[in-house]
Amino acid sequence: MPNTRPRPAAVVRDASAIEFFCDGLREMVPVVRERLKGVSSAATPTAVHDLRVAARRLRSVLRLWRPLLPKCARQAADAARAAMRELNALRDLDVLTDSVAAFSSEPAPGLTDAMAPVLAVMRQRRDELAAGASRQLAGTIGAEFMQTMEALLAATPSEWPRGAHARSARVAGPLLKPVWSDFRKALKRAQARLTDMRCHRLRIAGKRLRYGLEAFSGYFGKPARRTVKSLRVFQDELGAFLDARNGERAVRALRKQLAADPASDDALRAMAAAFRDDARERKAALPHLLDKVGRLRFKEFMRSAKGATR
Repeated sequence: MPNTRPRPAAVVRDASAIEFFCDGLREMVPVVRERLKGVSSAATPTAVHDLRVAARRLRSVLRLWRPLLPKCARQAADAARAAMRELNALRDLDVLTDSVAAFSSEPAPGLTDAMAPVLAVMRQRRDELAAGASRQLAGTIGAEFMQTMEALLAATPSEWPRGAHARSARVAGPLLKPVWSDFRKALKRAQARLTDMRCHRLRIAGKRLRYGLEAFSGYFGKPARRTVKSLRVFQDELGAFLDARNGERAVRALRKQLAADPASDDALRAMAAAFRDDARERKAALPHLLDKVGRLRFKEFMRSAKGATR
């Protein structure tokens, strides 16, 4: 199955923005199509994760290029969002189930037996969600998604805004600048007050910037790859903190929903405490991480990338 990460495009400096965008989209759409087929046939945790990554990457590119895209791109973005929505609850449950299973395997007396009823309920719920997601993506939602992608690729030059007919080398910086600005704003808010919601929004802004840089890596070369690497490390650490915070909340909700027996309830309480301790430790390291990623500046990036463009 093809990789979800786009390859650096073979850049032609006098190619139009339309040509550059469509070349990238033609690489991404088959990947999403294959991921859709995978989830439609069997919504395994791996298949769900792979489709969400591919769809999120595609949505980020559509968002990045939005000022220069024809009107049908809006329907394409909406269709991608609908496909993602079917998988969000399923993916959250997969992450939590993995955490519960890992915790259950700890060498504590009676822990595995105590958590067995909890895992059984979670896996039953997952089977229900997976069946529903497979049906939806194999039906109308999946079909509409692919139709909108094909319509976007088939758009005639007259349907594209005037600015899209410029050379692609001239649009890269203007398209990336607002995405970078959004990232900087989210970063400053998180540095001012480190709340879970601000961390979540910062992580999303970082992903959008990262995917945008990957889309133009054919132009910016090593400077883009270095920045993408820094953003990936930052997102992984921030994601681990948010997973721990969400895990604690989810386990507490499980205790209320399941009304488990005393042994299972004690195990869930201990698991919530483990998530809480992990989150505290990771949060303590975040200020240094945010300061480090705060050194990424758009003007400095563009200066360093100028000599790397072809």
